[in-house]
Amino acid sequence: MLLLLLLLLLLLLLLLLPVLLLLLLLLLLLLLLLLLLLLLLLLLLLLLLLLLPTTTTSTSTTTTTTTTTSTTTTTTTTTTTTTTTTTTTATTYYYYYYYYYYYYYYYY
Repeated sequence: MLLLLLLLLLLLLLLLLPVLLLLLLLLLLLLLLLLLLLLLLLLLLLLLLLLLPTTTTSTSTTTTTTTTTSTTTTTTTTTTTTTTTTTTTATTYYYYYYYYYYYYYYYY
């Protein structure tokens, strides 16, 4: 009787073994998928950190005023040059702004 019970238990184990192996394989695949998703999230975070560079900006302004006087007209020309240099980790951008102001004074 005990031998019959052992044989029946062995047969049940042999029948359940493919199901248990399949469940173990599905669990391993799920774990691998979660690990791959975590790796993709870390790569996306690294890409985001690389795309947000640190920026330093320096601005200098130069103003030149020239006055020309004749007997009836005084012309004052003011040229203002503003140079803004923005330095990032990858590239340096130069922006030049030129402002020209012309003032005409007429004397009667």
